[in-house]
Amino acid sequence: MDPWGREIIAPAEGFAWREEHLGHAAHSTQQRDERDNAAWAHKSRVAAPAADAPGHLNRPHRAPHQRVLAEVHVKGFTAQHPDIPPALRGTYAGMAHPAAIAHWQRLGVTTLSLLPVQQCLSEPHLQPLGLPNYWGYNTLGFFSADPRWSTTPQDPRAAASEFRAMVASLHAAGLEVVLDVVYNHTPEGSEQGATLCWRGLDHRQWYAHETTATAHEPVRLRNLTGCGNALNVAHPMVSRFVHATPCAAGGSTLPSTGARWLNAFAPAARCLGPASAGPLPASTSLPCTTVSPPTTW
Repeated sequence: MDPWGREIIAPAEGFAWREEHLGHAAHSTQQRDERDNAAWAHKSRVAAPAADAPGHLNRPHRAPHQRVLAEVHVKGFTAQHPDIPPALRGTYAGMAHPAAIAHWQRLGVTTLSLLPVQQCLSEPHLQPLGLPNYWGYNTLGFFSADPRWSTTPQDPRAAASEFRAMVASLHAAGLEVVLDVVYNHTPEGSEQGATLCWRGLDHRQWYAHETTATAHEPVRLRNLTGCGNALNVAHPMVSRFVHATPCAAGGSTLPSTGARWLNAFAPAARCLGPASAGPLPASTSLPCTTVSPPTTW
């Protein structure tokens, strides 16, 4: 799968964790598993270049002292709102419905901080329990809208269009839109985990390592996150990858949290923003230059 992919096709029967996804024997990371997992794997699909979202040049911008921020889960909020049509509850379209917008305006909210809306996977330990990762903090596609919150979840292109339309509607109503992104780990887990994307491209480049593999000792990843792995942001390519989304979404930082947030207008543009040693001033606008994925991908 392409880490920069803007459209991800799920397996026809839905994704399930299987030994074939590991790429190594279940009992030993030093023994290759040659079985083909193509029938059960997510795949990237080449997407047409995305046009600028409507009104993105005129998106609202509030001074920090004027912001009233509400953190919201797309499904959780819209599924419970009685004035949103049942067919739109739990979706991006539901978040853009006039009843939803009126709710936030009535409360005096200026800025909606959306919990993760990038395509994600549920962790392996949830599968036997029949539970999903509801919150989305296990990102599979950093440039792909989560299809679960779309009215057409089987069509990634339609999901992206619905997401962009939602953001355009919220902006038109004067609401800032902020995205919560999760770049500290990926769903591939520890050194004993799956090979879904990054690990298959370059295990050493993408992940921070505790040790180097030897003939007698397998490699161990630095588990700084409690999720099995941590992205190796010291590597230039990984840093470039991480800083692509702030530019894709229009960079913004909320100094009250000290965290990097994203004022979104498009879910999937590919841009290169500057690295930062810390939070940017609230007035900062990240410059960006359109780039293409490396030719090796």
